[in-house]
Amino acid sequence: MKSESKSFTINNFTSEQFGLYSYFTKLSSGCHFLLMPDPDKAEHYYNMHNSVVYTDKREIILLPGLDHSLYSGHVASDRTLQERFGALGKIIDHKDKQNPLVVVTTIEAMAWHIPSYETLNNESINIEISDIISPYDLKAKLVNLGYQNTITTEEPGTFSSRGEIFDIFPVHSKHAFRINYFDDMVEEIFPINSKNNQSLRNSPQENIFVSLAPSYFFKQEFAKNFRENITNFGPGEKVKFENRKKILSKINDSILFENHPVYLPLLFDHKVSIFSFQKEIPFSFTFFDFEHSVDEWKTSREQLQLDYDLTSTDRESGSILPDPSYFYNDNVLKELQDNPHILINDLNITQDLTQIDDDFDLKVKNLNQLFKHFYTPSLPKDKFLKNLFEGIKGFFEETGEIVFLYAHKSAKDQFLNFLEVFEVSASLKGRINFLDFSLESSFYYESDHVLFLSEGDIFSNNLNRSTVHKKVDFDLFAEQLATMKVGDYVIHTEHGVGKYLGLDTIDISGNPSDYLVLEYANKDKVYVPVYKMDLIQKHADSSAGLKTDNLRTNKFNNVKKKAKESAKKLAFDLLKLQAQRASSEAYAFSPPDNLYKDFELDFPYQETSDQFTAIENVINDMVSNKPMDHLVCGDVGFGKTEVAMRAAFKAVIDSKQVAVLVPTTILALQHNNTFKKRFEKFPVKIEFISRLKTTKECNEIFRRVEEGDVDILIGTHKLLSDKIKYKDLGLVIVDEEQRFGVN
Repeated sequence: MKSESKSFTINNFTSEQFGLYSYFTKLSSGCHFLLMPDPDKAEHYYNMHNSVVYTDKREIILLPGLDHSLYSGHVASDRTLQERFGALGKIIDHKDKQNPLVVVTTIEAMAWHIPSYETLNNESINIEISDIISPYDLKAKLVNLGYQNTITTEEPGTFSSRGEIFDIFPVHSKHAFRINYFDDMVEEIFPINSKNNQSLRNSPQENIFVSLAPSYFFKQEFAKNFRENITNFGPGEKVKFENRKKILSKINDSILFENHPVYLPLLFDHKVSIFSFQKEIPFSFTFFDFEHSVDEWKTSREQLQLDYDLTSTDRESGSILPDPSYFYNDNVLKELQDNPHILINDLNITQDLTQIDDDFDLKVKNLNQLFKHFYTPSLPKDKFLKNLFEGIKGFFEETGEIVFLYAHKSAKDQFLNFLEVFEVSASLKGRINFLDFSLESSFYYESDHVLFLSEGDIFSNNLNRSTVHKKVDFDLFAEQLATMKVGDYVIHTEHGVGKYLGLDTIDISGNPSDYLVLEYANKDKVYVPVYKMDLIQKHADSSAGLKTDNLRTNKFNNVKKKAKESAKKLAFDLLKLQAQRASSEAYAFSPPDNLYKDFELDFPYQETSDQFTAIENVINDMVSNKPMDHLVCGDVGFGKTEVAMRAAFKAVIDSKQVAVLVPTTILALQHNNTFKKRFEKFPVKIEFISRLKTTKECNEIFRRVEEGDVDILIGTHKLLSDKIKYKDLGLVIVDEEQRFGVN
């Protein structure tokens, strides 16, 4: 495998693992699997490369797996199933082609059972110019392949016919094709422009390869395989028996049913995985982060077995899926290790079993290596930026390209502003491209003189920015049991307050199951199966001495009814209030400017998706001319204060004052310190009032507020005093509303 010349269009490139791109230029013909640690990374990497234009016709496709436990109850994606069959069709179509095909995937997807190569290859069809096949016969063939007859071909696996025009969207293709007939002869074939549904007549095709669609297997001739793979259930398992019967009826009638993608491997004649294709097509394997990939597979496989053991003994779950071995090749790791493969860790090749050139070098540098004399992150922001742009101008003035990757549009706008401030030449500006993509850190690709510049390296002096970690969701069963002790009071959604007596195992018809035992008035007991634990919630500790509800009266249901009526009344009151607000007009703040963007980019953490959405919603409402009213909810440490501070800053730069109302003196002091630290780089005047301030100090603050010399005022109920007269109050922030007794 020899090195090739540059074979990509730089304007469309979007990868932080740029070195892998260089690696792929060394690949010969055949099918090359790039195994990523998990589905998210696989999809992420595929999306980054999907828009790249390869001059040597190299292709990159995604082979997805299931991406969730078979037994979790999640409904599998039909689109993902189509994509999986599309990838298989692409691999088969690639058999005799000379250009490399890169398949981005995971071990889980490689292990998933698929139809045999013979079935996929023999049943697929190839339509060529001058073929004699009537539109009627072609329809029949496509229906047999599992394709759907539709009005328009907007989705893979569909076709439509109008006179002498026949459109087909193969499952493995990125676009549909149009066949122009002359009587029963295929006269012309063109790709279809998805935007206007017109033929791309400047790109005529010699043929169309049409591979199998998943629906091919959901018909009566494959029902026998389903019956063999899922044994019948006895009278003691009525739910499972009825579910099996219903699915079989659907298959016999060629009707798709709920969660059908999961059941598909049970319809195949033989259990095979993608490795069976190696007899016909040469494969190679590259692992990106091998240890993580293997750990991910082993962990998920163990969890699958645990999930199966739980659902198979649960007679009421309705799950009829057999053991995981019916769906996955358990020898996948051995098969991978028996094949030549390459292990890649980050941008460095750590092991090479296919004897690529010994001098293979990714030639990637970070900013510190590129601008040794200019790039000093510890400098003050103004000097840091000046030095960085001096380095960029010196290094790229004559040749080279720069790609600036940004996660926030405001960062792009600010970068454009810097190009003017630091007097970047028109020649260099013409060689700067922008990509809406998150890049953790910048890097320079020496071979092609290209710098990929990240938003974080431009707008943050601290290169080790902290990251807000998402809260881990614990398993409901484990979490509930961990918090409950014998004697604690719980609430059952149907029966009300009871006392938790612990777990008890009950054997019913030879099937032991665990139950939570709840005691109610008159020593009555309720046994709750552990899989229905969502019906109960801890209410109080055993020391609370509460009175338990009586199962023989209707008192708890009456309490619930009154609560619903109260909630309904409150809802109508809120609707009335919101209607009044919506019909009135308020001050419309100006759209975010460069100063606001500076404040936004000075945030030392990465916003969570929910936090970013909350900020965006608040700012959008402030810019409108309708009164704004937002409730921001979240656990401690999830960034609610940052949402409030963004809104406060927007108000202040529009010359409006902000009042922050808090329930306690301590919280007022904490907010004062937090706001001052966050706003320290910006000309914002912040004060707080509470019982810690003397009367003289408070009166002085009142005077300054009235004169407009205080931008943000933080305080307890003193903020509601008649003594405070704001010069121009534009925003009120109330923290911990429930502490004030507000509805």
